[in-house]
Amino acid sequence: MIAALTACTFSVDISKAFSRGTQEGDVYTSTFSGITFTKPSSWTFYTDEQIADVTGTTLEMLKDNEKFTKTAEGELVDFYAVSGNGDAVTISFSKGGFLTELQASIDLSIEQIVDAYRTLNFTVDVSEQTDAKLGSVDMQKVTLMLKTTGATLQQYLYFTMVGRYVVCVTCTNASGVTDTQFEQMFS
Repeated sequence: MIAALTACTFSVDISKAFSRGTQEGDVYTSTFSGITFTKPSSWTFYTDEQIADVTGTTLEMLKDNEKFTKTAEGELVDFYAVSGNGDAVTISFSKGGFLTELQASIDLSIEQIVDAYRTLNFTVDVSEQTDAKLGSVDMQKVTLMLKTTGATLQQYLYFTMVGRYVVCVTCTNASGVTDTQFEQMFS
């Protein structure tokens, strides 16, 4: 019975070792996820120190792949790129449990994100999931409309799995950037 359950649950190769992406000039490249992002020249990549400050992650975790790999579960924001008017793109890796399935992991990730926004008093509308591509990487996309007193934001969330990791690319539209325009930043 355990063998049958295990065979049904595994949908990804969990043996792939995690590694952070690299930034060179305006380009972020993750050989681990296959994602390449080119930021507009007017945007800024956050430093590891800024990412640690914003996310509460330790610099030690950001600078040592081995430490993140050894954690039982957790999330690591690999890059954060932001424009002067609040548009932003992030990529994060969340380490799942031993038995990992793409759709269940995406559903749980969306639920956790929506819950976090609701605790901040946002009203959250969630679109249906659709297939999408960021460069050559197949993703599942969902759009969040976030509303609170005096503010409305739109986020496009793209999900896939690599090994035991849920990859989430979050594109935040604060000034009218469309999902198509964000998608064109990936190759």
